[in-house]
Amino acid sequence: MKAMRIFAMVMLALVLAGLAGYAYLSSLRPEGLQFTKMNLSSIPDGEYDGEAKITPVKVSLTVKVEAGRIISIDIKEHVNGKGKKAEEITGKVIESQSLDVDTISGATWSSYTILKAIEDAIAPRVD
Repeated sequence: MKAMRIFAMVMLALVLAGLAGYAYLSSLRPEGLQFTKMNLSSIPDGEYDGEAKITPVKVSLTVKVEAGRIISIDIKEHVNGKGKKAEEITGKVIESQSLDVDTISGATWSSYTILKAIEDAIAPRVD
């Protein structure tokens, strides 16, 4: 009986430690990750390809710009594990016309990778 109680306490401690570790890691932003502030109105009309990889996530996409505004973002490839829902972030970017948007809960790494791919597509075109 005493052995079962000790086993249960050890298992509970392991579960709690795992949950605490997961919560901590989920709150982290990839080290050194920053986004360029851009004046989108200076981007010429066109379709621009971008890609990014923040292990284990990889994204390639096309950003369409008209009249200095992002009008669509087409994700061509998104290797994501469980981060598929991060693709919703493209709507936030189009709505706000900015990369300064909140990430999608539960898909943080995919969200950051999609934002970096968008930046990769349009940053070289900004004056």
